Amino acid sequence: MLRFFRQIRQRYLAENRFSKYLLYAVGEIVLVVIGILIALQINTWNEERKFRQQQYGLLRDLAADLKANLQELEEGRETNRLFLDEYRSLSKAIREDQPPSPVIDSLCKHLANWHSPFFTRTAYESLKNKGLEIVENESLKKQIVALFEKEFVYLSEDYDRTEWEFASNIKTELLNQYLEFEQEDYRSEADLIKYDVRPVDFEGMKADKRFVNMLSELIVYRSRGVYQYTQTIRLIENIQTVIEAELNTLRP
Repeated sequence: MLRFFRQIRQRYLAENRFSKYLLYAVGEIVLVVIGILIALQINTWNEERKFRQQQYGLLRDLAADLKANLQELEEGRETNRLFLDEYRSLSKAIREDQPPSPVIDSLCKHLANWHSPFFTRTAYESLKNKGLEIVENESLKKQIVALFEKEFVYLSEDYDRTEWEFASNIKTELLNQYLEFEQEDYRSEADLIKYDVRPVDFEGMKADKRFVNMLSELIVYRSRGVYQYTQTIRLIENIQTVIEAELNTLRP
């Protein structure tokens, strides 16, 4: 092709047809420029396609991690709600000066327990390493950052730490004073976490203001935790909806 154009140019020069040669040269330059522009456009398309593929992969992985985190929080919220209901019923029994009973025993079983959240952050850390600007939806980006850097941090480092510190400083001492923890017979690895709990002095428990105050504080802490779990679950669900819409537009 280049040889063909060169032959035409040489013929015009040989025939001393300068005007046609100049016109042809300009046309040749235009063709070269068009070729360069087409090549640049193709390169731009390829880069955009790679970027969209990267966006899709990261958002897909993030959606998978959010699904796992949502399940973690939903299960944890239901666990903490169950315990909270037991604490409130026990507090009511103490206020009403109810006598010891098997029902009271069952209400004391989970006084030492709560759900500690553990979050999957792999996709988010990968997104941070590659640059958050990959997420072009500014609203979605802000929600993702708020979820991982604020909500998850609060639950794992503030709420959960409060539960641990409360158990270490006050709760454990009083529970050991009024409750008896009995390990069930060991049969398998699962049995290592099975134990029975029952009050050994319910009358003393009801009369001990420290225990009553501890139970009231425990109800407050656990209520705040359940509320925060609910707020975080709602945020995850909102983010999931937006990510799904983004994936639909990016899907190859």
